[in-house]
Parts: sequence; C-alpha cells; structure tokens
Amino acid sequence: MASSSDKRIEVTPPQVEPTDSGWYLASGLELPLNPLTANVTCDCLVIGAGWMGLHAARRYAELNPNAQVLLVDAGRIGNNASGRCMGFAIDLAHNPRKRDFVEDLQGNREELHVNLEGTAYMKSAVEAGVDCDWDPPG
Repeated sequence: MASSSDKRIEVTPPQVEPTDSGWYLASGLELPLNPLTANVTCDCLVIGAGWMGLHAARRYAELNPNAQVLLVDAGRIGNNASGRCMGFAIDLAHNPRKRDFVEDLQGNREELHVNLEGTAYMKSAVEAGVDCDWDPPG
C-alpha cells in the first residue's frame, strides 16, 4: 500500500499575468529562470510565490529545518499578483474599493492589527539574515 508521501501530483500551470509589473521591471537584472525539467521529491510543495506562498514556504522551513521545501510559481517571482503592490507593505487599512470601507471601523482595526503583525514578521526575517532592500517606512 502506498503512503501519502508516495503520491504524485501533476499541476497544470496557471495563466501568467499578461503584462510585467512596474516594480519587477525596475528591480534590476533578471535572475535566470529555472524551470523544473525532471521529477522532484519534497516534503512540502508550495504553489505560488506571492506574499503568502513565500511566507508559507519560509515558515514551514523554520518549523521543519530538515524538510525539503519546494516553492513553484507559474511566472517570475515578484512579477505576478504580489508584484502589483509595487513591493510595498504598509500597516494601515487600505481598501477604499470595499463598499463599507469608511464605516467598517472594526474591520479596519483588525486589518491594521494583521498588517502590523505582518510587518513585524518581515522585519524579524530581515534582522535574522534575509538579504533584501528593506526600508521600514514602506
């Protein structure tokens, strides 16, 4: 009987954004693209290298330091949905397109709390050695 770790997962690539993000285009030299060319084995597969995918892969690796973590994306990291935010992470609630944005004080407070926690986590990652162009104001 095959164990759950013996399952083979085949993933059809999702559609890639039709245009490059401005942040991505301004970020400098493009790193080489390393498409998967063979079967790989891993303990944890994270699909999507946006904010949440990067966080999930990093956090899994923190909690399981001996695990093989594989992070895949349909396109270039930083050039899909996560690149559309122009690389900024801010603490204030900022969804004015939400129908009740102004009136939803509790929702805005909760979003502020989540954003502050996320920013603190990113800061701790930089202080722990993640090499990036961190700028605390945004």
